[in-house]
Amino acid sequence: MVESKDEVRAKTSLRMTYEAKSQIIKKQLGGLEGVQETLGLSQRKMAQLLMVDPSTWNRWSKNEDLIPPHIWRSLEWYLALQNKIPGLSAHHFIGRKQDEIEKHLSLFETKLDKEQSIKFESLKENVFKENTEIINQLKKQILSLKVYLCLGVLVIGSLILMIALTKS
Repeated sequence: MVESKDEVRAKTSLRMTYEAKSQIIKKQLGGLEGVQETLGLSQRKMAQLLMVDPSTWNRWSKNEDLIPPHIWRSLEWYLALQNKIPGLSAHHFIGRKQDEIEKHLSLFETKLDKEQSIKFESLKENVFKENTEIINQLKKQILSLKVYLCLGVLVIGSLILMIALTKS
């Protein structure tokens, strides 16, 4: 149904909540121009990324209040994903099929798993080295205590012998 300019559509509380959230996201992202600048994409590429007609992008650029809340959420998610996955660009999504995107993300996850595994192995080696050093220090301290104990036994033995000799 097409509404005339004079008609006002009643908004549900849910719709108003979504619009309020989208305004917060809009401010956080710096509006469409801010997002476009951050991504370094042309208007046409931005339209492709959001899967909208370029004329829709132009209309939104002139009046950001026309942008549906889900578009702001998509932009927010995309920027968050780009921050989380270094090297990810919009070109991974523009003009690619879903299975290509999933393959790329799977390869990235594999790379992350390998990096985490290497970090874990390095951490494990460091902990092993530290524990080995601590064990060696404890062995030295125990050896020192044994030497002191032997010396103490010798001193006590010598004292007992001296007392025995002086009594006889």
